[in-house]
Amino acid sequence: MTVPLTVLVAYPRQADAPQSRLLRSPRCVVPSAPVPLRRLRPSLLPDTRSCFLLLLLALAAWVQGAIAQRTVRDLTLSDKSMLWIRGSETDTTILDPNRMLVSNGRIFLTDPQGPAVVGLDARTGRTIWRYSKRGSGPGEFRAPALASWHPQGVVVADNDTHRLYLFSTDGALAAEQAVPMGQFVAGLCSFANGDVLLYVPAPPSSALITVRLGSRVTNRFPFPFDPSSPNLMAHALDLASVPANKYGCVASKKTEDGIATLNPESSPVVGKFVERLEQRAYKPPAQIRDTSDIPIPFSLRTGFDGTSAYVWFGGKSCASRCIDFYSMPALRYSYSLRIQGKTGIGIRDLAIDGRVLYLLGSRDGFPVLAAFTIPK
Repeated sequence: MTVPLTVLVAYPRQADAPQSRLLRSPRCVVPSAPVPLRRLRPSLLPDTRSCFLLLLLALAAWVQGAIAQRTVRDLTLSDKSMLWIRGSETDTTILDPNRMLVSNGRIFLTDPQGPAVVGLDARTGRTIWRYSKRGSGPGEFRAPALASWHPQGVVVADNDTHRLYLFSTDGALAAEQAVPMGQFVAGLCSFANGDVLLYVPAPPSSALITVRLGSRVTNRFPFPFDPSSPNLMAHALDLASVPANKYGCVASKKTEDGIATLNPESSPVVGKFVERLEQRAYKPPAQIRDTSDIPIPFSLRTGFDGTSAYVWFGGKSCASRCIDFYSMPALRYSYSLRIQGKTGIGIRDLAIDGRVLYLLGSRDGFPVLAAFTIPK
């Protein structure tokens, strides 16, 4: 019989024992592997506060480690599981898309190089519409880079023109307006009441603000995580809408531990990632020399698959191949999908809708968009 965690007490050898009364006391040792009970001697377990405290700390660490264990289901991508793929040297519809949104049977791509917003059929990958008007005038944009579901269609942010654009699902531009104070938008999502939530990493601290399209009224939205860190990278968020749902939006921290649901009618529900990672020390941009100085990416993408929130997780243990799922609204960890197989696609973005995984990336130097079945 073995125990998963044991605190052993070891006395220094007499020849090495210092004369200090404090240092002559026993020290506590936590073994790295399970220890057979027959090796434990009661005589070596004195009743000391230090050992008891260490036992509690070690037990807490062991419990945390147990919680961090993923329940992994391998998702092997292959031609058999591929529903469709598009992207080649001759495909001029998409030039260099950076983000993807899947909603209501449509895929919406933001393509800063176009610049364009593209709507596709999620079942076939066929292009339905493409909106591209370069410039700074009405109805024009220069680098659309973010898209979110909206009750009236899809809302897009352009940080070059500092505007928000509302498109219908059929590609008609319904409205546009300036981002408040021309701020940089690093994330956005929409609530069921039509308010658009913007993540604005404006020094000295990050902020969440709500905007009602067609109105100049803006409001501060409570930040769900500790905003005390002086480094803006510690506050970086990814946002995703939960369409027509009382849960509102899902937010995940990009370089720290934390996931939350945001709702204008209730307090945020905050959870933790299944994997516990220790972040590197943040460095000013002038001190960054190589990738080892860049913060470890935790949340690469956040989304909602129709029933659960998910986080495409960075870190090291899954080599950016794990998608972790969390129940709604409690945000309890459920399971993980681990992407396997050789597709040749360098993944830039992904999205899940029901039992389909959509990948946006590049292959052979050209942008690629593909859909794969997720087995039950």
